Amino acid sequence: MKKTTVLRVQMGHNCLICETRKTQGYRLLHSFICHTCEQKIVQSEAGTEDYSLYVQKMRKMIAGN
Repeated sequence: MKKTTVLRVQMGHNCLICETRKTQGYRLLHSFICHTCEQKIVQSEAGTEDYSLYVQKMRKMIAGN
């Protein structure tokens, strides 16, 4: 009897911000930002802790890490 091979395929990309696998979002440079995080970035206010986190993550993206 012939052996069957199982092939696992993961859909989506890992989000640069929340680091979870999502299917909806945006490719920027060589990174991916999910739709949820994009909305949080747009709604965040400068000077908040969340804003600082987003800036830090975006700097990593620009640096290519």
